[in-house]
Amino acid sequence: METKQNRREFLGTVATVGAVIGVASVLRTEAAWAADTSDDVVAELGKVKDLNQKVPTYVKADFKDKDGNVVLSDKLYVRWEKTNDTTGQWVILSAICTHLKCKIILNEDKSAFECPCHHSEFSLDGKVTKKPAKKDLPNYADQAFEEDGKLKLRRAAPPKPAT
Repeated sequence: METKQNRREFLGTVATVGAVIGVASVLRTEAAWAADTSDDVVAELGKVKDLNQKVPTYVKADFKDKDGNVVLSDKLYVRWEKTNDTTGQWVILSAICTHLKCKIILNEDKSAFECPCHHSEFSLDGKVTKKPAKKDLPNYADQAFEEDGKLKLRRAAPPKPAT
């Protein structure tokens, strides 16, 4: 017995196949990125003494390869957070809203980050305090290091384009 596929079933099948291909592409790109860590890229965020403030500092980070070529750029907020009287830690947050990728701004009066586009809000630690954003801001502090009085950030090199 022959069955005909109706339009709704056909469109559902097409959407499912497209979603599977999209997910596979993302996973393949992430796997390629993670596999090639031999050529890390580094961005200089600024002098430690200038960034060592209570108020977050906006920084445009240009990540350079070993030849000095800019291969990746990012927008960040950097601040030093005291954990007690003698120690502290860096907080290095993405300045890009996790909702729809708008650039967030610092509202010093509220001690919070705000998205001017859709009004999401984040604490100074990057936690969502007002939706529509559902994800916290990424914190890259674990990839930071100090060298020659400067704060630097290391990332894995982006995948090389296929030839």
